[in-house]
Amino acid sequence: MTIAAAVLVAAAVGALPAGISRADVMLYTPERWSSPGLQGWTNTMPDVTLANNNNFLLITFLDQGDPPVGAPGDDIYTFSAPATNMFVGGYPTNGNFAVLFNFLASNVAPASVSVVFGVATNAHEWAFPLAIPTVGVWTPYSVWFNYVWGWTCPGATESDFLADLQAVSYIGIHIDRGSAAEQYYGLDDFELIPEPAELLLLAAALAGLFFVRRRRQRPPACPA
Repeated sequence: MTIAAAVLVAAAVGALPAGISRADVMLYTPERWSSPGLQGWTNTMPDVTLANNNNFLLITFLDQGDPPVGAPGDDIYTFSAPATNMFVGGYPTNGNFAVLFNFLASNVAPASVSVVFGVATNAHEWAFPLAIPTVGVWTPYSVWFNYVWGWTCPGATESDFLADLQAVSYIGIHIDRGSAAEQYYGLDDFELIPEPAELLLLAAALAGLFFVRRRRQRPPACPA
């Protein structure tokens, strides 16, 4: 992972049919930060902070001043949730076909935002660019783990992509900050989706229903 951007990384693993459990698997379960604390997420740069803001992960890029002082981004990550290796492992083997989540750019649009996943054994990091979200509203995203969609990794091939999907060490969101000013981002409902397109569409619809029903607290406004 680079330090030229923010990477919200969660470690990932696969899914089992409903009603079946396994010690290192959390199935069909979005990370919603519904319990106190960061649920294992952390960051490395001093000018970026994380907080559990009433059931979503709030990411604050602090004002860097003029001229800017500090890194233009940060790595924010976890390699396992507190009780499980929730997002790590062999995605095809465990039936993980896509990732769903909601993202908020509260007061400033990011310069770029991507889904990323990485592999520790070969230092590969794959990225899939996303459309820039509208400021001030939660934006739902869904991304297939399919090379032809446009996943890229410098120097890597489609064969590498398929092999790397069998050994995922982390997955998350890569954010380039939109300016040197203070800015707020949110991440919620981060979930791996199994099975083919029909289930993905159903999951997206259900995620939308949950989104409408849940009360969200807007992150604090950027100081004047």
